[in-house]
Amino acid sequence: MKRAIPYISLAFFVLVGALMVINFTQSRTTTLSGPYLIAGMSRADDATWADMESQGLMEYGETPFNFVDEETVIINDRLAEIYFGDTLFNYEVKRNRFKLKNNDNSVEHDLEFDRDGGLFNVNLDHPLLKRIQLISASVPQQGQMTE
Repeated sequence: MKRAIPYISLAFFVLVGALMVINFTQSRTTTLSGPYLIAGMSRADDATWADMESQGLMEYGETPFNFVDEETVIINDRLAEIYFGDTLFNYEVKRNRFKLKNNDNSVEHDLEFDRDGGLFNVNLDHPLLKRIQLISASVPQQGQMTE
């Protein structure tokens, strides 16, 4: 019986470790589904809201992002023209990265993101706009502009 206790203890620690790995993996993967709206945005330090508006950077349509399945997102024409370079992307959201790749691999984006409650905050590589906040269309929210 003395030999059984170390094996039971070892099995317990292996099981706990496996559960921790599974939980860590699941918590680091984000699933997006359906239409997402822009709930807010942050401008670059040297940009003004007037600059952005005069260049049409705040016109992004009614449904900017539509996550049609676990791999595909459709970005509306105006937003795609301004920021992303295409409208149809395969996407992956893992850890703190939001990766977009169009069908012929000619356009790729590897963007940092974070979550804040229901908001999906995406950092952009753009000279005037540094961040957009997306929210599911099923949870309507009034837009906000932040410095």
